Amino acid sequence: MPYAEGRTFYDADSHVMELHDWLPQYADPGVRERIRPLALGAAGALAEQAIGDAERRRGDRGAAQALEANLMSAKGWSALGAFDPAERSRALDLLGVDRQLVFSTFACNQFAGADLDLLYGGARAHNRAMAAFCGADPRLIAVGLVPWGDPQRACYEAAQAIDLGCGAVLVTSVPPRDRSPFHPDYHPFWALLEERGVPFMLHVGGGGRLLRQAFHNNGLAPTTDFLGGGENIRSKDFMAVHHAQESFRRTEPALKLPLRASEYIRRQVKFTPFPREPVGWMIEQAGEELFLFSTDYPHPEGTRDPIQRFESTLGSVSEAAKERFYSRNFAEMMRI
Repeated sequence: MPYAEGRTFYDADSHVMELHDWLPQYADPGVRERIRPLALGAAGALAEQAIGDAERRRGDRGAAQALEANLMSAKGWSALGAFDPAERSRALDLLGVDRQLVFSTFACNQFAGADLDLLYGGARAHNRAMAAFCGADPRLIAVGLVPWGDPQRACYEAAQAIDLGCGAVLVTSVPPRDRSPFHPDYHPFWALLEERGVPFMLHVGGGGRLLRQAFHNNGLAPTTDFLGGGENIRSKDFMAVHHAQESFRRTEPALKLPLRASEYIRRQVKFTPFPREPVGWMIEQAGEELFLFSTDYPHPEGTRDPIQRFESTLGSVSEAAKERFYSRNFAEMMRI
């Protein structure tokens, strides 16, 4: 009996847990030698030990079968299908998920920076690796990565990622140094995604810290990240997401749009709440077309029972709204 049953479930956020040799093997010569070692940040020695254990069990069918009993409790590199695509297909069988978007976790740190040859060469290797991980199972949808920095290269790598089979393109929430992502130089990039019917993605933690580190140094006890996965989010970080329009239309002509900004958001943008958030209340307040179900598998942020946590707040919403949350909004976004 799968974990999720009784309806269609489309999972809008999951991850591959990279091993040390995962990215370099897909890089072109000249870039491969410059790919940096896997950087695990605050995860430290425990993560390094987990990677070592994962590398030792790679290809061990007995070890994989033993993990099936701990599908929702084993996290990170210890989870079934964390780094092995055949295992991930088995994990999907047991999860009961019909589609799953797959992001990387740490790989972008291996090539990020001002060196554009390394940046775009690393991104190309990343997108090959993601496409390879997801390519054998149509339920898996690879999320490619396209860095800002050079508009022409960004457009080229986006086209390459889509041709490889990536079903979505991740961009960083931090803009390039010299111009906005919506500068005319980037219009060909956005036009390409529109023409190919491929959505762009943003991911919390995918563009550096939401707040400067100094805001956490307030003379009180040090704050820690209770989530423990790839995002490293604290309470103050949640305050760094905001928006406005009416007050500035007179001084900013670009805001004189046919629709309100909120209407564009409801038409074009979707969000994956954390399982601990009151998604039922969020649907009632903001609209049922905005939110997507996700497991964050195998990151610990997804918890051991995301469906139960979501369901605990969904009692007051309609069955149609639940269907939108669990599958229909995803289907519209991905044009399924």
